[in-house]
Amino acid sequence: MGDRQRWWGTQACEGRRRAIELDPNYAAPHDNLGNAYDERGLVDQAIAEYKQALALDLNFVGAHYNLGIVYDRKGWIDQAMAQYKRAIELDPNHMKAHYCLGNAYRIKGSIDEAKTEYSRAVEIDPKFAEAHFNLAYVYYLSRRFDLAWRHLRIAEKLGMPTQNVNQLINELRKVSREPSLLSRDRWARLLRARDIEFLTQTQKT
Repeated sequence: MGDRQRWWGTQACEGRRRAIELDPNYAAPHDNLGNAYDERGLVDQAIAEYKQALALDLNFVGAHYNLGIVYDRKGWIDQAMAQYKRAIELDPNHMKAHYCLGNAYRIKGSIDEAKTEYSRAVEIDPKFAEAHFNLAYVYYLSRRFDLAWRHLRIAEKLGMPTQNVNQLINELRKVSREPSLLSRDRWARLLRARDIEFLTQTQKT
């Protein structure tokens, strides 16, 4: 982190501390201060602020989600999942909570549950490239290669980094052919069969 970034980070923390001093019983400034700490890599301080925000407002969706993120960062997957689930209970359309819960399920090897959460994320936001990509990956793991190709190509069109896309393409090509290519091949074979039939009939006449 450069000097300017450190300065801005320090200023952000100080400004949010002052907001807390003005109204210690308001949850949002604690959540904001938690974000500032998290941006500076001060994860334990961020956790303390998110918890304080939730102590003041147990139904604070953003604080549940943010606490899940920092738990995730510390490798506390079960605790992170609990926070994502609570955020979703409070806001069923919280796209990022569904996505992060899908990631947690994938890490734990619960592929069907991961598919459900990624699918919900792209249902809420069809332009969510990362969710399409991860959905493609779990379909690949489930050997649903047709769906893996479909969501991978959507992720590619939405701007998913080429390196990630190409890596999964390479893995898919080892075990399957892209459905559009198969369709073209089948059409070509059909045309060849019709040509042969036409030639055979011509020769007979």
